[in-house]
Amino acid sequence: MFVPCMRTKFQTATLFLLLAAVTGCAPSVMFQQIQPGHLGAGRDLGIAVSAPDFEVNLDLAGLRELAAVRKKNSQNQGTPADTELFAPLVEREMMKNITANPVIRLSTSITHTIAVSGALYVRDITTIQKDEIKLENRVVDVRETATVDRVFELTLNYQVISAATGTTIFSGKQEGVRSQRGQGKTAQEAVERFEPWEDVLESLIAQESGKMLSKVLPRQVTVTRKLKEGSSKALRASVEVAVKEGLDRAWPLWQAIKDSGEQLAPADRSALFHNMGVYYESKDDLVNARLFFEQCLAAQDEELCRKGQERIKSREEALDTVR
Repeated sequence: MFVPCMRTKFQTATLFLLLAAVTGCAPSVMFQQIQPGHLGAGRDLGIAVSAPDFEVNLDLAGLRELAAVRKKNSQNQGTPADTELFAPLVEREMMKNITANPVIRLSTSITHTIAVSGALYVRDITTIQKDEIKLENRVVDVRETATVDRVFELTLNYQVISAATGTTIFSGKQEGVRSQRGQGKTAQEAVERFEPWEDVLESLIAQESGKMLSKVLPRQVTVTRKLKEGSSKALRASVEVAVKEGLDRAWPLWQAIKDSGEQLAPADRSALFHNMGVYYESKDDLVNARLFFEQCLAAQDEELCRKGQERIKSREEALDTVR
């Protein structure tokens, strides 16, 4: 994929005139790379979501709209809600994220279980503002305005468990907050201006479960890598092809330059080997990528060569954690 690269330099010609000159910068390419997460990268996965264990607390002081989800008691106070309404929602959103992940190929055999527990706390914060209405410096009426802030606080605790060993290989916590505000003459009138609480809760659970799974699931990301142009005509032309048409189109050109026996200057040999290393990096062929970055460095000590070696080492370490 082509990456535009322009830099504008301003030079002062007179007190009132600026002349802009455009200068180039290092050519770059972009490609897709799988980030492994904690469930591996680019392999078949059988993922089970255990039935979430959820604690739900409501502090809504008698407001009728959530009465249906409260456990009933003689005082009808805000007590822990019926968790059966919330756990399936968490499980559904998690499975939606898992099945929509373009990297994962789901298998029928279970390789990992994601165990989830959590808590949802919903509370209302009510403030009453009183405004005096005066007539000839005499208070004739008091107008009250109720403001209710409803706060949803969600916590998801999760563990990734290996089906083979039964051990926890990763655990963490995801927290999110959502709030809405209503105003009216009374607190009840203010609450009636809220959007449906089910919609708010579903949106919050979808958002936070997505964030949670982004730490666990493999995913595809776009990375940008610089190329080295060199000074030879053939090398510069091949880099232009890579930038405009992609690394796959440039690869045979680089291979031909390498096999031609042409005596390249050290800087050009370094550029050629670096670019070939980037090609193998884009294929996740870490053995060959490391080899060419080493040859790049041997031809000429260049920062880009060292950065390539560091990237390959980091990539190997990341993949080793999920093998």
